[in-house]
Amino acid sequence: MKTTITFLLFSLFSFGQSLQFNSMVATPTNNGLNINLKVTTFNGAGYLSHSYEVIDNEIFLSVCYWFNITLPVYQIETNIPVVLANNQQNYTILLETFNSSSNTTCDNFSAGPTAIGAFLETSNFEKQINAVYPNPFQDHFEVVSETPIATYKITDLLGKVIVTTNSKLVLDANSENFKSGVYLLEIFLLDGNKQTIKLIKN
Repeated sequence: MKTTITFLLFSLFSFGQSLQFNSMVATPTNNGLNINLKVTTFNGAGYLSHSYEVIDNEIFLSVCYWFNITLPVYQIETNIPVVLANNQQNYTILLETFNSSSNTTCDNFSAGPTAIGAFLETSNFEKQINAVYPNPFQDHFEVVSETPIATYKITDLLGKVIVTTNSKLVLDANSENFKSGVYLLEIFLLDGNKQTIKLIKN
């Protein structure tokens, strides 16, 4: 069962474009976190863009909203996926926002609220596939899992089975001869769980 960590934030206001944070919720995904932001704007606005950088155990997240003072109050909910190289670490999320007078390109018209939250639940990742790398791959790829793997199955995008095996060595021997393209890797774990990952062969 996945645990949701919620951060309740103080309401801060920028110059003329009032933006209030309602909540920031981080939940684990197969390759990182999904950060759900809920905000209320008192000038009329919408989500425009975001960017992030991960340095050690810190996620620096920047989110830009456009505004229009002629529009009514909006409540905005945005889901932002963050890819993490190591899902078994604790992370600090440092959030900053900007207001844009353009609704197509963020012009950083003014700074908005900032917030800091912490993602501390590592137990959520214990029975998930933590890494499949490299992806895209040339000849071979590695699968890192906290739970033992029972079976590997690879199909093409049409559902045709390319290989099914319980041996990583057999999987490597077959994947070496794959044509360039996109495949689906199904991993069946000994605990009964299954995960499907998109693989790209260069």
